[in-house]
Amino acid sequence: MDLAIVSLAFKDDNKWRLNDGNNSISVLIKDEGFLNQVDKSHISFAKGDLLICKVKKLQWQTEGGLKTEYEVMKVNEHRPAPKQLNIFNPDLEV
Repeated sequence: MDLAIVSLAFKDDNKWRLNDGNNSISVLIKDEGFLNQVDKSHISFAKGDLLICKVKKLQWQTEGGLKTEYEVMKVNEHRPAPKQLNIFNPDLEV
């Protein structure tokens, strides 16, 4: 599943807000290797970044209605947002 980053949570067990192209969803990141890379600042994020993930969707019925939760089991790839170049000075980004 391709997910765009909306907001991050660096506190343990907090959910990240990601967008699947239609909806913004709360997601618990379960990929310890990925979280370890984030904790060590080996990965940084910017607006427009994508995560290519294996996602587990959990649904159950309650008295109040249907509930859904999402868990990212594995982040297969982090795709940084494309950078726009300055056409007048290609060494500078816009």
